[in-house]
Amino acid sequence: MQTPWITVRTRRFSMRIDRRVPPVLLLTLLTTLAVMVINMGVGEYPIGPLDVMKTVLRLPTDNSDYDFIVNTLRLPRMLVAALGAGWAVKRFGRKAALVSFALLQAVTLLVLLGPAYGNTSDLVVALAVGAIFFGYSPAFTVLSTVMMDKTRQNTAGTDYTVQYSAMSLVSFAVGGLGLTLAGVLGYVTTIIIAATCGLLGAGVVLTLYHPAKAETETVLEGTFSA
Repeated sequence: MQTPWITVRTRRFSMRIDRRVPPVLLLTLLTTLAVMVINMGVGEYPIGPLDVMKTVLRLPTDNSDYDFIVNTLRLPRMLVAALGAGWAVKRFGRKAALVSFALLQAVTLLVLLGPAYGNTSDLVVALAVGAIFFGYSPAFTVLSTVMMDKTRQNTAGTDYTVQYSAMSLVSFAVGGLGLTLAGVLGYVTTIIIAATCGLLGAGVVLTLYHPAKAETETVLEGTFSA
């Protein structure tokens, strides 16, 4: 029977890693990087994914403003939000983090009401776009953690891929629905509906999601010898 752990030993260090971690970690890293690149290109000044990657890597681009927009404005707030989510999961647990960031998304969506009512100054638009990034990035991090919990020992990579694909499909469908509603009902009503969905999502998590004991256990153990 295959052991559920991968063991790494040296003369001074010993570490056990759950076998599910490497493939899921790789998939999580790739999907997170892809989402980050796409998100950093969205805003008042749209930037293509290739130009985003060039800007982050400090390669020359056709527009000198990209460095300020990407590396100064968008990348730092995204990293802070994602790292903050990791800390929140460890400190408060998955359920509390999911509820908190669902509520955060609902609040940050309401910031879009400023531009929707016609206030399109650079400051208001920057705050609105920044708020959306700040709400979305930690929620994605927590969801990735929960999806990793739901993978099986021998098919972790496949399980995570299926879950992430389902989430992406729903996201695209809801995004399309949102654009349709915005055309029919207007931006203000659509934003309020979206924020309400965030509140409902927090209620669903609070009522129906109960993390199993195994999901709170560590997947990595390590010791050092003197």
